[in-house]
Amino acid sequence: MRRRNRWYQLVTSGFLHADLGHLLMNMMTLYFFGPWCERALGPAGFLIVYFGALLFGSLLTQVFHQNDPRYHGVGASGAVSGVLFSFILFRPLDKIYLFFVPIGIPAVLFAVGYLAASIWGMKTRWGNLGHEAHLGGAVAGLVLTLLLRPEAARIFIEHFR
Repeated sequence: MRRRNRWYQLVTSGFLHADLGHLLMNMMTLYFFGPWCERALGPAGFLIVYFGALLFGSLLTQVFHQNDPRYHGVGASGAVSGVLFSFILFRPLDKIYLFFVPIGIPAVLFAVGYLAASIWGMKTRWGNLGHEAHLGGAVAGLVLTLLLRPEAARIFIEHFR
């Protein structure tokens, strides 16, 4: 992308997916958390978080893989991670269910595990996943939500009092 000056791919890559499973996972996550975030942030705020997380996830991926001409990152995982982490700021104790396991875990614990798995995946190059996009999108979702709604920090803390 950088070598050919195709910076637009930082965003357009979010509209492509490696396979149907990748697309379904992102869309299912967006289905469950997107509407809630849009209500909390408003339509414009939601789009800022979504596209900001997509862009930051893509940029972080580019930084880590800039010298690997064979690496191709696609998918909306960074954007979806941003939406998910925005939700977690407002609802840290809500239960998140993984796949079809009937036992939910608090969203804040899910977030810690998600970040740890992303960092570990980056270090070990585990799987064919965009761990950098996941991490970058999650961080961007937190930061952008706090910029748009600074009271989200207070709301998060109040859940633990």
